[in-house]
Amino acid sequence: MNLSAPRLIALVAAALIGGYFTAISSGIFAGSLFGLIWGTPRSEAALTGHLLSFISYAFIVIWVFHDRRPLFVWSILSVITLLMTTIGMWLGGMLA
Repeated sequence: MNLSAPRLIALVAAALIGGYFTAISSGIFAGSLFGLIWGTPRSEAALTGHLLSFISYAFIVIWVFHDRRPLFVWSILSVITLLMTTIGMWLGGMLA
């Protein structure tokens, strides 16, 4: 598949910006889940979630350039970010 300049720019933006926000939301979700399931202190759960966000960011960047459909990638990243942030904040007690 030939990548035109606008499509490549959209993919790079999705990988950098969308991947960052999705990785942060996965960290929020994982930290809340660790605090809820294992009862770890809030600081340790936040640190664990933050460390896991680096792994998810790497996978997201690889997936974005593997898929090569900017509209599909942006929509999936947006939905995942909204869901994981909302559920993570709800589990963490911030949305009471």
